[in-house]
Amino acid sequence: MVLAVIVLAAGTVFERYRGAEWVADHFYGSWWFAVLLGLVAVAAIVAIVQGRLWHRPASLLIHASIPIILLGGALTTWTGEHYSITLAPGETKEGITLERFEVLYYPGTHTPMDFVSHVTANGEPFDISMNHILRHGGRRYYQEDYDDQGRTTLSVSHDPWGIPVTYTGYALLLLGLGWLCLQQKPRQGRQTLAMGVSPRDNEGKDTEPRQGRHKTDCRCTALTGLKPPQHPIRGLAPTAKNHRPAGTFIDSQSSTFNLQFGAGSAKVLAPRDRFQDG
Repeated sequence: MVLAVIVLAAGTVFERYRGAEWVADHFYGSWWFAVLLGLVAVAAIVAIVQGRLWHRPASLLIHASIPIILLGGALTTWTGEHYSITLAPGETKEGITLERFEVLYYPGTHTPMDFVSHVTANGEPFDISMNHILRHGGRRYYQEDYDDQGRTTLSVSHDPWGIPVTYTGYALLLLGLGWLCLQQKPRQGRQTLAMGVSPRDNEGKDTEPRQGRHKTDCRCTALTGLKPPQHPIRGLAPTAKNHRPAGTFIDSQSSTFNLQFGAGSAKVLAPRDRFQDG
């Protein structure tokens, strides 16, 4: 996975200095790059099997999206068609007739703002520009180039299998990431309840009252010899009568409250400022 990221970064750098065609031939269109992407897909599948990610749906969606996206790219390479057509005014190719070509400029300047081919497809007018493509006959037509004689060059893409598979992979990836984010919030809430911390306002007061407060205060005092905490932890005391505390240790760094009894010990997590020495 790391090697694939390094190669993609190198391809971006070489594209800047060598051009897109050179990178397409020596990087993205090479056999070793196809093998590298295949290894990435295999690694994702192995991670699913070894980690038994079917028990964790969010991770399963994220890992499964990787081979699906790569499969979509492979289908685009194997089954897709990419070529260009040039149309003169009044000329018709593939059911598309060029009416006229126009260069739009920014108001008051000679700087081109957009390049528009006014065409007719199936008797209906349509404008093909840099930000508007034409979908016709299962193909996509993009504005690519023009010349001084008013002729336009359109880039044609026909990819019936690669695009749907690739979009499916991206949809699974976004769904998995969203699911993973939603799982984090309930987990944080459970950790807060496990520590026995109730919500507080800005003045440090409990916004939700606790039940059985006095009973918990008495048990904490009898067991630990400490003063009752302002916000006690529920269920701290054992039920056996002969469990006398042999010692109490407070770890201020990890916020761990350790109790040692005659028949065993217990460890309770609590904030550092919740207990005071008696």
